Amino acid sequence: KKDEVVRRFLSLEALGRLSMANVSNGMVKQAFLFGCFTGMRLSDIEALRWEQISLVNGAPFIDFRQQKPGGVERLPLSEQAVRTLQAVKELHVEYAPSGSEHVFILPSRSVISKHLHKLGASAGRNWLLHFHSSRHTFATLALTPGNDLFTVSKLLGHREIATTEVYSH
Repeated sequence: KKDEVVRRFLSLEALGRLSMANVSNGMVKQAFLFGCFTGMRLSDIEALRWEQISLVNGAPFIDFRQQKPGGVERLPLSEQAVRTLQAVKELHVEYAPSGSEHVFILPSRSVISKHLHKLGASAGRNWLLHFHSSRHTFATLALTPGNDLFTVSKLLGHREIATTEVYSH
């Protein structure tokens, strides 16, 4: 049996404070928020290209192959995720002035971690904010209002429902 791990996540209130926090790297903040609204892993967010975002019957989706476990996904985007993408588009003027096919222009993982630690502190977190906390936030906030475990499991790309059950606290 595996040891139980503390999975840190943000409440809606903390997510609101974090979205309003001033940071030195707006792209890292937007990538983290996008993770909170989609449940996508950092590796998938780093690889995301504009061409993977499309409308299907008028609804926005992302088509991508997950880095882990490797499955092909069609992920519906919430209004918050779409608004985050609009903010990212505006940031491209600063972060990719000559253009880029990547949605998020991110620094190295160690620099991302430093920015997230500062972002978490500025939003009142008394624990170090890590990128994977965005995925935990998505799962917890999706299950809290009563969404079924199977749906959330599929949105996260989990192959086993037991993997998602850890968020049903």
